[in-house]
Amino acid sequence: MQHVNIVTQSGIKSVKPQNGAVGYVLETQTPKGPATLSRVFTVSEQTMNASELTALIEALKRLREPCNLTIYTDSTYIAGAMAQRWPDKWEAADWRTAKGKNVANKELWQELMRLLKEHEVSFDTENDIGYQSWLVTEINRKERTHV
Repeated sequence: MQHVNIVTQSGIKSVKPQNGAVGYVLETQTPKGPATLSRVFTVSEQTMNASELTALIEALKRLREPCNLTIYTDSTYIAGAMAQRWPDKWEAADWRTAKGKNVANKELWQELMRLLKEHEVSFDTENDIGYQSWLVTEINRKERTHV
């Protein structure tokens, strides 16, 4: 199974919906060295968590076969939810939280789980493999010109 690193970043840092930009980098090793695929794009009226989910979902849509994934994100919410298997618990509870409330961003979580199903996945919120600062620069540029 091929190993792929996914790095995600969002320019939205608010719990209130707003316009902004997000991006991702996919990296895999080839005989000639690392190969990357990236995209920075705008999103409308999204929270910090929704925008991070959107960036990850769009990155996963680029994969064409099952992979061993390491996902680098600064979203401790997403990484923590996955580590504690919250989406599985939410699904079993008809997409309600432990407090009985509707899960925020339900459709995004459902899409994420559908896309992750065939992959082996680990999350890393501690390390930077060299793309975060580039993504921040590109996101800031996109937000200045398109938001």
